[in-house]
Amino acid sequence: MTDTTVRYYDSTMTGAPNTVNNTAGGLLSVLNACLDTGFNSVTLTSLAVSSHVATATKANHGFAALTDGTIRVYPVIRISGATPAELNGDWRLASIPDADTFTFATPGISDQTASGTITAKRAPLWSTATTSCVAHTGTNKAAYRRVDPLATAMVLRVDDTTTTYATVKGYEAMTDIDTGSGAWPSAARYLYKAANSTPVGWAVIGDACAVYVWTNSGDYWAESLFFGDALSYKAGDAYHALLIAATASSAFGSIMRELGTVNGADWCRNLAQAATVGAARYSHAKSGSYLGYAGNAWPAAADSGFHAWPVEVWDGTTAARGLMPGLWNPLHAGQPPHGTLIDAIPQLPGRVLQVRKEEDYYRLALDLTGPWR
Repeated sequence: MTDTTVRYYDSTMTGAPNTVNNTAGGLLSVLNACLDTGFNSVTLTSLAVSSHVATATKANHGFAALTDGTIRVYPVIRISGATPAELNGDWRLASIPDADTFTFATPGISDQTASGTITAKRAPLWSTATTSCVAHTGTNKAAYRRVDPLATAMVLRVDDTTTTYATVKGYEAMTDIDTGSGAWPSAARYLYKAANSTPVGWAVIGDACAVYVWTNSGDYWAESLFFGDALSYKAGDAYHALLIAATASSAFGSIMRELGTVNGADWCRNLAQAATVGAARYSHAKSGSYLGYAGNAWPAAADSGFHAWPVEVWDGTTAARGLMPGLWNPLHAGQPPHGTLIDAIPQLPGRVLQVRKEEDYYRLALDLTGPWR
């Protein structure tokens, strides 16, 4: 079965909010669209199943694959309002033949033409068709939960009342937007937005248990946030949620690329399940203290390929605790270029990684096809 848990969104997509600038609330519009509501909702003209493939028609539907011209990663869409009900739900598209047609595989559904007022949209990351991921709201504030039963109960609170940056914090539980328990970390954490009213690019990548967010200040992609569950080594680890975000509210503050430090990265609680603790990240020694900062040439001399290493997360700096979901460390010095799609990776058969730039000299790679868990 094709994975639908990993989903990618960015500011260039049809229907995506273009609201990240120095305006209060602009970041929340993006997070609401990607995490909760989805976007680019269209009413289909027809939806028909033949030989276990559904073909949808809608003039200028607006859905497109992420591509470099050769490799394609198709979006996950949400179908609603169809009869039979088996067609309703989240599907990764299999093809987009033209601007008016798209297809997806429908194993187990017999040949037929669906009826009803049928809609399709970019499927949100965390909300289901019946359950919102927005736990609490206030003026230019929101708290987001993961509704998947495999996710921990921790909540991400985003305060977007300031113009150039948002303040972020994790909570174990909340009763309203300004009241909660088990807040972490104690120090403020930030996601920088923009210096002026000109909207900047953004990207959101995640699965049902975690999300990465980037904003683009000056073509550097140097502002980032991670919130969610790591891949814990500890059986029954109820507090393996992480928050990774900038420690300063100014531009170029991303610490996603940093290795060997707890700077800006914190577990909800430590391995003893007692108190919050820093989360140092480690990977291949050849990359130095940063992701994608050093290593062999690209393409690699041995096989003309792309070499990447997982990113491990420790309890403080003393005990290995788990892995970062979907995140890989390119072992090439500042290469490949931003946005490069990589497939045919021996240790990741069937996967596609997107290389992302964090300032000029650093690279990281995200698995866009999944699953991460």
